Amino acid sequence: MYPSSTLLGQDKDANIAAIPVEELIEKADGFAGVFPEHKYEIVKKLQERKHICGMTGDGVNDAPALKKADIGIAVADATDAARGASDIVLTEPGLSVIISAVLTSRAIFQRMKNYTIYAVSITIRIVFGFMFIALIWKFDFSPFMILIIAILNDGTIMTISKDRVKPSPMPDSWKLKEIFATGVMLGGYLALMTVIFFWIVKDTKFFPERFGVRDIHDSNDELTAALYLQV
Repeated sequence: MYPSSTLLGQDKDANIAAIPVEELIEKADGFAGVFPEHKYEIVKKLQERKHICGMTGDGVNDAPALKKADIGIAVADATDAARGASDIVLTEPGLSVIISAVLTSRAIFQRMKNYTIYAVSITIRIVFGFMFIALIWKFDFSPFMILIIAILNDGTIMTISKDRVKPSPMPDSWKLKEIFATGVMLGGYLALMTVIFFWIVKDTKFFPERFGVRDIHDSNDELTAALYLQV
């Protein structure tokens, strides 16, 4: 917040007064004693600098800025003009509900991000894992088994809606390259583990010698069941 005497008048600070008003608005911590038309200009200047701008208000003089903002929020007991110009109307007094809404939305975003990463990774695991096993060992998979795995994976994904996540302290954005790269890395790792597991069961005596279990490398049905459980 910059007092007017710092920007205007005889005692103005030359260093600060020389800074463009757009930069002053962007770096300011807050504004006080703002005229209605200046509220609109502040929102406009922030949007011109590529900021997503939210505005809260309760009076008629706040309506232009509420309409201009990306998200206009009318507080409880706001005038009809402010309510009509806003995107969101609060029904409870105070601004704490805005903080709660922001944290909830960021938690939802994190769950959506986790869902996307999981969907990418599990798709890569199933497609490439089964593809390499079919190409290397000429192993025939039952389409029904693939269908059951896909259905169960869809059921698993539903639990992400209740995932306990930590909301981001900063605004979120869809970093698709990062999300896709993470999904590819996890999916590639899981596909590799599936191929290694099948190789150990099919071509080695590791499990019979290590754990004393029966060798199943000659039984396609048992190999299919083991691979199904591993995936």
